[in-house]
Amino acid sequence: PEHAEHIEHHCDQSALLRGLKAYNREFDKNFYGWFSGSLKLDALVQKVVNQAAELKPCKVGEWTAPVRRAIPTMLARILAYLTISKSGDSYKRLQEIPGDGSCTETDRENAAVDADSVLIKAHNVQVIAILRLFGYDSDSTKLASQVMQIGTGEGKSIILGACSLLLGLLGFRVRCVCYSEYLTQRDHGSFKDLFSAFGVEKAVTYSTITSYSRDLVAAKGDLAQLTIDLLQGSNLRESSGHPQQAAPRNSGTAGSCTSDAFASAALQPKALCDTLRPAPDAENILLVDEVDVLFGQDFYGETYNQVALVEVSEVRAILINIWDHRSLMKFPIKLICMVRESAEYKSLINKFPDWTPFFEAEIS
Repeated sequence: PEHAEHIEHHCDQSALLRGLKAYNREFDKNFYGWFSGSLKLDALVQKVVNQAAELKPCKVGEWTAPVRRAIPTMLARILAYLTISKSGDSYKRLQEIPGDGSCTETDRENAAVDADSVLIKAHNVQVIAILRLFGYDSDSTKLASQVMQIGTGEGKSIILGACSLLLGLLGFRVRCVCYSEYLTQRDHGSFKDLFSAFGVEKAVTYSTITSYSRDLVAAKGDLAQLTIDLLQGSNLRESSGHPQQAAPRNSGTAGSCTSDAFASAALQPKALCDTLRPAPDAENILLVDEVDVLFGQDFYGETYNQVALVEVSEVRAILINIWDHRSLMKFPIKLICMVRESAEYKSLINKFPDWTPFFEAEIS
């Protein structure tokens, strides 16, 4: 808009580069520690879990310097686990070059290049994006809501997965939403084993935007059943269940979208640590993928409409009666009078006397 306010948030590039260097040092330390056999995956997981435990409790409005400083190390350990679990064995096999002289120096060099190329690992831009999202370059005491633009094919899935895992370890409930069911399932599938290994599967939920809206409504009760109870004059009942996450007022939000419009099985499929259950008062974090679609005409400003199906025999009888006298459609007043005088309509009014104005409006 012509008079819209434009606010620029400048990032501290030198701080982000320092964080990237710290990340790379810790990543290499853990990856090559595993490669040499001195570090086991369960020990790697436990290091991250212990580190997160020392930082708790974490709050969106109390984002402390110790938490920010720990992000590069925790992130490096998490993504080292990702690299090892997804491509570690392939890397080891390519590095096993016979030492009996049967391979030339050129063969060794080619094998080293091939080995590096099979590693599934985060790129520098992904690491910097995560550092930025977690406020590593900021002195703010609050975890700010942000929108980031990540180009198509530049790895939003890894960014969202790593952020979800980090936030889950720090004690938050995390909801990662996308407009597409396919993308939601794909992205969750790529990190499902990591969520399980680090014990945060109860803290992280991937879903579509529509499912998230449905859960937000359900958190206040089963509105469809409550509507039926209200109509029938019954005692209003609370919903028997509630979603894993409802967005509180103090939740943080981060988004991603495409540049076209962003703000192998695991080695250890079994959880390597106990499941971390968020505290009852845990804050909620919303991560939005393809946020440009969220702000499009199909979602932003639209309502999520629910329907309560109330089956009443009198209504069915009235509709059948109207159909049987459809020849009176040319004389609507006569048809309305016939409905009002029918035994079914009078029975309906007697059954729901408080709703007479509603029924009158429907037949008029």
